[in-house]
Amino acid sequence: MTKFNYDNLDVLSLLDSLNVSYVTSGKNVTEGWINTCCVFCYDNSTHLGVNLSSKMFSCWICRESGSIFKLVKQLTGFDNRTVGRLIREHTKDGFNYNFSSETEQKARKLEIQLPTRCSEKPLKIHKEYLKSRGFNRKEIELYFDIKYTGQISSYLRSDGKRSNFSYRIIIPIYMNKKLVNFTARDVTGLAEERYKNCPNDDAIFHTKDCIYGYDLAGKGTSKDVVVFVEGPTDVWRIGPGAFGIFGLKYTENQLKAIYKKEIKKAFTLFDKGKREKKIAELFAREIGSFIPEVNIIEFDEDDSDDPGSMTKKQVNELRAIIGG
Repeated sequence: MTKFNYDNLDVLSLLDSLNVSYVTSGKNVTEGWINTCCVFCYDNSTHLGVNLSSKMFSCWICRESGSIFKLVKQLTGFDNRTVGRLIREHTKDGFNYNFSSETEQKARKLEIQLPTRCSEKPLKIHKEYLKSRGFNRKEIELYFDIKYTGQISSYLRSDGKRSNFSYRIIIPIYMNKKLVNFTARDVTGLAEERYKNCPNDDAIFHTKDCIYGYDLAGKGTSKDVVVFVEGPTDVWRIGPGAFGIFGLKYTENQLKAIYKKEIKKAFTLFDKGKREKKIAELFAREIGSFIPEVNIIEFDEDDSDDPGSMTKKQVNELRAIIGG
């Protein structure tokens, strides 16, 4: 079953939408609770209480108890996916991607800078790296606004120290048309870190709260259809319509961002491997609580090991499947 974070769930709004009668004070009601008639033992008084803090319920008569998910499922008879969608619809988003909350903006950085000496013009080493990977440089520059650094480039962190970002492709991360983070790919093959991120303390959103390619849904496919992959180069290979979740571990805030897109059909395409397959199945179940159709795509034995290494023919076949 999908795991939910109930901290910001508006219980009263949820029950109102289901036309459930409840009382907020009076007989049987304890402070911090609301009460309704129990749908497990069908008592004729308000003996079932819901704690507004924990979002757990318990009945004083039959002793039935559990989560709000269990209660809504019993109230409605809906399947897990529909119950999950109902709960998310009445969850106040504690992570604001719309930048409309003044409090939220004050709590986070409002602007970040890219490393020094970023250029829109690649050096020979950048061109050779992208060519060796089979990427269309012009297309990536157009859609993903990548930048390039040469021998001298650094990033001044909030702790006063500088990080070296020489000879990298700078990959800006945009959410709702705002630069919220960045990562950078080494092109020399000599760096200890292939990818180096903006320090999370200096970013507007932490890397694992971001979706790469988030603003490009609808550019290459229907805006209601996306394919989920792991990293930026996977997104580059497939093009607009691919969402990168920065590795295999995903977060509640990423799920919230995905939910906001109102996607109707999704595909997952992670790297080849048993672990990747297991996580793809878990992720598909998670997003399946609010996306009507979710499909898992797996590489055949003779195919590439990851989306970033797919051939042009494979990409064309995939885009035909996802509708782009």
